[in-house]
Amino acid sequence: MKTAYVVSGDLIDHETIKLSEPVPMENGRITVVIEPQSEPMYRERQAGLWKGRIILSPDFDEPLEDLKEYM
Repeated sequence: MKTAYVVSGDLIDHETIKLSEPVPMENGRITVVIEPQSEPMYRERQAGLWKGRIILSPDFDEPLEDLKEYM
C-alpha cells in the first residue's frame, strides 16, 4: 500500500524545492509530482470584515478594582 503526502512548497530553482513541512521517508527515496498552484491557498485579508460584530463594554478603559492599589 502506498501513502501519499500533499505538501506545498516553493520552487527555488530548476533543481531545488523548499517544502513547507518535512516529509517522512521510509527507504530514502520518494517520488515527487509537481503541480502548479492555480489559485492562492489563502484568501487575501479584507479590512472591516468583523465591523459591528465585536462590542466592548462601556467601562473597558476603566481601571480594574484589583489593580487600584498599584496606581
